[in-house]
Amino acid sequence: MKTSKRELIRYLTYALVTFTLAMGIILVIKNPGIINLPQISIQKKSEAWKNIPFESFTMVVLHVTATPTDCLFKLDDCIVPRESHTMTSTGSGVVIDNSDGLTQIITAAHVCKAGEFEGMVIGGEVFEYDSISTIEVIDYHGNVHQAIVQNIDQENDLCLLLTVGEYSTPVPIAAEMPPIGSKVYNVAAPMGIFEPGMALIFDGYYSGEDWRHNVYYTIPAYPGSSGSAVFNENGEIIGIIHSATMGFPHIAIASDLDSINDLVAGY
Repeated sequence: MKTSKRELIRYLTYALVTFTLAMGIILVIKNPGIINLPQISIQKKSEAWKNIPFESFTMVVLHVTATPTDCLFKLDDCIVPRESHTMTSTGSGVVIDNSDGLTQIITAAHVCKAGEFEGMVIGGEVFEYDSISTIEVIDYHGNVHQAIVQNIDQENDLCLLLTVGEYSTPVPIAAEMPPIGSKVYNVAAPMGIFEPGMALIFDGYYSGEDWRHNVYYTIPAYPGSSGSAVFNENGEIIGIIHSATMGFPHIAIASDLDSINDLVAGY
């Protein structure tokens, strides 16, 4: 049987490779120090995600019922309508304490208190009005709790809510900020996206603060994220988100740690 030139080359190559490998193994066995293999360092994946207190998340729902009382511009043909109008907005929050049959939640001030305006517009007319606000807190498991405002800091956009009943695991407030560049986490309901047993979890990096003590994180944020907590790798609160940037919703702006501690001091 004739052997083609190509098959002969393939056979010789295979034999050469086999011989080389065999000699290499013999050399290593006889002289184990002859080959210096690089040290392979396997970095253990961070398990900080296990500390994310997602079950301490709450959705905060603000209902504002406005009733027109008088015509703002006193026009002769203005008729004050009798019906009331209810507006609903949602934000996020986090449980920080539950004891003595009560639970405290931190959120943003603009989440728990509606803005005050000079008038309300109905059918092209502007009316003076009275308003009544009610606040509901929906915990991670979907239970609804009526809430009241216990303390509020409009300047730093922070609000402390109080509800009846003890639920969720309280999240501690960190003693200090982490170094710039540290990994951080966030649990929030942007656009009102939340279902019992499912809250969105985000991560990013702590980037520092500006001269007004607004703290910046590279965490996606959108309406509905307001009031949500930013956590360090130990699962402790280091910020409460109150703003996002227009046109680039990949930056979250939060209240600083000193303001959070001032809000809860004495409560």
